[in-house]
Amino acid sequence: SCKNDVRLCVLSYTYDADFDTEIKNWNDACQPYLTSTPTTPAGVTLSTTYNEQSCQTLYVRCEQLAITYSSCSSAYTAAADLSDCRCQTDVLSLASECEIDGAIECQRTTPDPSTLWGARYCSMTPIIPSDSPVTTPMPLPTDVSLRRPTLENSANSLMARLIQ
Repeated sequence: SCKNDVRLCVLSYTYDADFDTEIKNWNDACQPYLTSTPTTPAGVTLSTTYNEQSCQTLYVRCEQLAITYSSCSSAYTAAADLSDCRCQTDVLSLASECEIDGAIECQRTTPDPSTLWGARYCSMTPIIPSDSPVTTPMPLPTDVSLRRPTLENSANSLMARLIQ
């Protein structure tokens, strides 16, 4: 049924009430004209669900990462200096949350370590858990002036990869 398809697609029971209302409305409107009683398939039980709050938090992390990467690229042109900037612990932490936790939690995919900048250029071996929850040790930004319009597309591009 459509209800089950949506449930499986969004990994959530969020829209169940809407489907139940529409099914009831359809039955109320159509039942007088039917000669048999329609049945609805049993609901699919999800083995895992999508955590919207975690993914929204990770979206903010990806915005922060895009801003940081852009700042590093603007400030440094030499490869070694750029690596020094991008290989700082706090930057690697953001990258881990965005690129690893985001892929696992929001995309339901396991990221390829060979595509991660930190793993390729920072002598970092990423730890990619198969079933660990997303953690958010860094505080959310409170200064929205950090979000420059020119970087919005970069952040959206990073996040688009997470929610595909």
